Amino acid sequence: MQTNAQMQPVQEVQATVDSTVHPEYAGAFIDYQQNIFSANLTGIPGTPSCCPQYNGGGGSGFTIGGMYEFALSEMWFMQLRAAYAIHNGTLTALESKDVLVNGAPLAAVIEHRIDARISTLGLEAFAGTSPLERLGVYFGGIISYQFQPDFDQKETLVQPEGVGTFENNSRVRNVSLHQSIPNASPIYAGLTGLAAYTLPLSKGGNWFIVPELSYTLAMTRIASDIAWKANIFRVGASIQYAIRAMIEPPPPIVLPPPVKPPPPQLVAAINAVGLDSTGGVTNTANIVVEEFESIAVRPLLTYIFFDENEAELSHRYTQLNDVEAQSFSIDRLHGSTTLDVYHNILNIMGLRLTENPSATISITGCNTATGKEVGNISLSKMRAETVAKYLTDIWKIQPFRMHIDARNLPSTPSNIGDAEGQAENRRVEITSDNESILDPIVTHDIERHVIPGTIRFLPSIISEAGIKAWTLTITHDQKTVRTFSGSSEVDPDIDWNFANDLPSSTGSVSYKLIASDFAGQQEESAIGSIDINEITVHKKRLEHTEDKVISRFDLILFDFDSPILGHRNDRIVERYIHPEMKAQAKVHIAGYTDRIGDETHNAKLSLQRAQNVAKTLHIVPNQIEGKGEDSPLQSNESPEGRFYNRTVEVTVETATK
Repeated sequence: MQTNAQMQPVQEVQATVDSTVHPEYAGAFIDYQQNIFSANLTGIPGTPSCCPQYNGGGGSGFTIGGMYEFALSEMWFMQLRAAYAIHNGTLTALESKDVLVNGAPLAAVIEHRIDARISTLGLEAFAGTSPLERLGVYFGGIISYQFQPDFDQKETLVQPEGVGTFENNSRVRNVSLHQSIPNASPIYAGLTGLAAYTLPLSKGGNWFIVPELSYTLAMTRIASDIAWKANIFRVGASIQYAIRAMIEPPPPIVLPPPVKPPPPQLVAAINAVGLDSTGGVTNTANIVVEEFESIAVRPLLTYIFFDENEAELSHRYTQLNDVEAQSFSIDRLHGSTTLDVYHNILNIMGLRLTENPSATISITGCNTATGKEVGNISLSKMRAETVAKYLTDIWKIQPFRMHIDARNLPSTPSNIGDAEGQAENRRVEITSDNESILDPIVTHDIERHVIPGTIRFLPSIISEAGIKAWTLTITHDQKTVRTFSGSSEVDPDIDWNFANDLPSSTGSVSYKLIASDFAGQQEESAIGSIDINEITVHKKRLEHTEDKVISRFDLILFDFDSPILGHRNDRIVERYIHPEMKAQAKVHIAGYTDRIGDETHNAKLSLQRAQNVAKTLHIVPNQIEGKGEDSPLQSNESPEGRFYNRTVEVTVETATK
């Protein structure tokens, strides 16, 4: 077997620290120290105090000292330190009690405070190992001489402000300053864990800076007769010098290069085609992104859903404060998804009730009539009251405009034997004497159509040594937007649905295939390019070209497992869809269902819903279909998503110029 020295030219090698033995280090360190007191005392013995209990506190300080580190074995090393540390900190406790002010009881708060000054000088010893390169993990302990600690103490009347005094006619009592802590322990001891990361200050040098952090769990008390310990968290750095000398590597052995056989063949190539919606191949000379005006009519689902046995509003609903409500408008919902619009239902209701001061609503709370909610009318009423409270508190709707009612199951319940049906029955239903309160939300947006919808890449790799790995890289504006990769054989075709990956609709898309083989070779294909042609609404208006407006109407409130439109859907058809039925308009009607029930039955139900809408419109649409539960418009995971899937979507494309 040939060595690397035989296969490659000789390169200069710099001197390095001998890596076979852990080097010795000496240096100095400084740490910021956070002192964390754990305590269980009512005061310092021999010092007057009225504190009921001190539980903890803390403060900050620093640690400074020197260190020395040497190897114990190939895997373990030892570090010794001498350190001076400041453990200052504060114990505080707040006591609430009634005091007499002018002969009358008054609630008061007394702050009990001990400010301690503690310092130590001692030794630290750690055993360490290095699980990762440059990272050291140490475990050990600290034993230090604790200098005589002292403290200040006082008790202050902090509330009520400016009113009342203690029995000494002052707002401060039991003041003690610069007092020694009696029976102070002469020794401070603790168990410590430390992590450090070694960074060289210069290439090939012996000086290093080592950031570190540690935690010490105190094993001794500050004083022998009180339960008071000082745990320590430290973060800082040390400057260290590697004492072990640099070792020059032996000179390399230079051999004449062998005669190499010709490398095995490796060729990488790639092409691209476009796929239309039917899977047919289209020209990929460019990608066309065309904008169209879009009008969306989304009916309101006037149900508010609650969690099991709960009467609080779910976090899914957008809840404003009364200041935010003043700036809320329907315009902010343009470009929002159907469920985003629905989750603003309470704000939409509040705005419309504000704009229609004579309108009233009925709020009916319901429950599942199963489990903990069986016969729980009070829960139903609480749910209705929650909705009314939001409208009153945030939107200032007078209570007399809201009639609250409660019942068990809704009047048209979902399947009570199914968990998802039960979730749909945990709701509040809102009706109104004014149709405009319940009217659909009409939003205007720009819809982008991309042709082709999919780019299919056709890679080809020829490798005599066998394919080890391959990567297809796609870039736009010199930034990688998508990669495909694999090992062994390359896929014969790779489909890219690119619409969500492109940050903009200008410029061009570049693609390149990179292949490597088991002989250590790598080959790149020629770079391919696909231009992007953007046709904006603004551009079409300037050039007076043919255009179209796309209107989408979502009907809703089909009852569970029902194809019947109902009154509110009839209103949507008459008020919103009929006016758009202009000559030459292209109409597509698609019916949908939720996922509850048999898949075959749902496919039939979705088609019946679409057919009933077509009959109501008195037209023969260009296309009518039942999507069933295979292509839901919304996620079926939430009750509102399932309700919005019990719908028919009518798409009307109207030519314009």
